[in-house]
Amino acid sequence: MIEATYEGEVYPGEVLAVDHSGEVQSLCLTSHPQPKQCIFEHIYFAQPNSVVFGRSVYESRKKFGEILTTESPVDCDVVIAVPDSGVVAAIRYVEKAGVPFQQGLIRSHYVGRTFIERRRGLRTLG
Repeated sequence: MIEATYEGEVYPGEVLAVDHSGEVQSLCLTSHPQPKQCIFEHIYFAQPNSVVFGRSVYESRKKFGEILTTESPVDCDVVIAVPDSGVVAAIRYVEKAGVPFQQGLIRSHYVGRTFIERRRGLRTLG
């Protein structure tokens, strides 16, 4: 939407400073010889069109659905995804399992993610 190009990841302990002319300077505040990766970036947090840890989130979610078909097959009549992050995996699951996909849950796109609200009252309200 803003016509940006992907330049790369910001690593743990790294700060990117951008001046008025657009020049970027990378500053390393702490060294992390073995950066850790959170799988929930691929499962839940990231947008499907993102690249996280050098991997396509969309392709990861497809692979999760494929793996689920072989590791945990079930006898079912229909597959319903939990939106929005589970849709890609569910579609791949039904392709491999040969069962129909139905939309049974719909997320409101007008409400933010309530679990990250600081106060319980705001989470409850959401």
